[in-house]
Amino acid sequence: MTPEASMKLEQALNLGFQRLCTFEVSGGGFDWWGHAPANVLLSAYGILELSDMNKVYPIDMALVDRAKSWLRGQQRSDGSWREAHLPHSLAIASAELPVTAFVAWSLAETGDASETVTRALDYVRRGVSGNAATKDPYVLALAANALLARDAKDATGLACVERLLAVATDAEKTLHWQMGGSTLTYGGGEAGNVELTAIAALALRRVPAETPRLHKALTWLIQAKDPRGGWHSTQATILAMKALLAGSSKQATSSRARVALTVNGKSVAPIDVTPETSDLLQQVDLREHVVKGENRVELAVEGEAAMSYQLSTRYYLPWPGGGGRGGGGAGGRPPEAKRPVEIEVAYDKSTLAVDDTVDCRIRVTYNLPDPAFMVIVDLGIPPGFTPDAGAFAELVGSKRIDKYSITGRQITVYLGNVARERPIEFSYSLRARFPIRAQTPESAVYEYYNPAHRATAAPVKLEVR
Repeated sequence: MTPEASMKLEQALNLGFQRLCTFEVSGGGFDWWGHAPANVLLSAYGILELSDMNKVYPIDMALVDRAKSWLRGQQRSDGSWREAHLPHSLAIASAELPVTAFVAWSLAETGDASETVTRALDYVRRGVSGNAATKDPYVLALAANALLARDAKDATGLACVERLLAVATDAEKTLHWQMGGSTLTYGGGEAGNVELTAIAALALRRVPAETPRLHKALTWLIQAKDPRGGWHSTQATILAMKALLAGSSKQATSSRARVALTVNGKSVAPIDVTPETSDLLQQVDLREHVVKGENRVELAVEGEAAMSYQLSTRYYLPWPGGGGRGGGGAGGRPPEAKRPVEIEVAYDKSTLAVDDTVDCRIRVTYNLPDPAFMVIVDLGIPPGFTPDAGAFAELVGSKRIDKYSITGRQITVYLGNVARERPIEFSYSLRARFPIRAQTPESAVYEYYNPAHRATAAPVKLEVR
């Protein structure tokens, strides 16, 4: 940790904390957009997040205290919490149970020993016991974390771990769980599986006897990385990192090894692992060493060190017909019928003069049975054009969109609730600044918490004379 690295991290933490403050609602608690009323789940998540941050960076804990006070005021007489803004696709019969388990986990994790937490844990205990006991692994994982955070020997919490293991996908070297619906943070598909497995791993780490199976779950998480080095979505990535940090033992300081890397029989620069570099990510670019067709990459290790590796590739496909007037295709392939989400992009002209404007019309359609909470629309800005920011401000004011941001190359639009076959349509204009022949970047739409549900619109060629 050099002074420069320390300064960079502290700056990032400070900026992150200041941004988190903007989501606080008057009276305490947090909301997705910082608008009243506060959100129960997000307030609990904020408490957990800020308490973690406080371990490495001093923050104003009054922010956490206000959120706790607001949550106490929302607790119902039976000890539970109900979320008014639940994800519509939450495949759980009684939503109060996972919500209460998550809130109780958040508070107990911060060392809160109040009667509020006690009553919440009693509610969770009743919910996962008896004839009506849930079999949902996501609920069991949340309940186990909540109960064991207060008492590592809690009998019901340990029983939840046993039941959780009974429904796991247990392979020779890996262990994971499959998400049947959506998580409380709207994650589904592979991202949902990662979230669930990470939360389950956090529960397993509290049971010393389950350390071997904890390591198998962590191995699965490592193997579940996407090509970019993350885990499909932001929330899945955060939870996977949290589980890996909490469950992985520190590498021995004597770790020392050399990795010999060969591509098609030719040696590439070796990778040395020393006590000083044993926790660093080292990257090797193989572009100069691969050939068209089949390639063989080999790694041979000399020495002892606990390591993992990832090989990722990328490639490009041409758009059919070299672009067009927009549509719902993805990655150069023809559009598929009834994709989970679709986007259509259309420009009113393709040839214009300097200082003239071109109108762009957007249509987003969601085709799954249950509505989606967080849908992102990325609109590419063609070179030499400036978007009309006022149009997006009006869309926010009329509540047709929830939020937007504009950079030099892209407009990002946030949609808070998108229902099946109720298309969202809006338009904006782009002003041509100078003569140019340009192709627009692709525009895309995807679910933020399940990015596998994605569609893109082909780029369009524009000419400014």
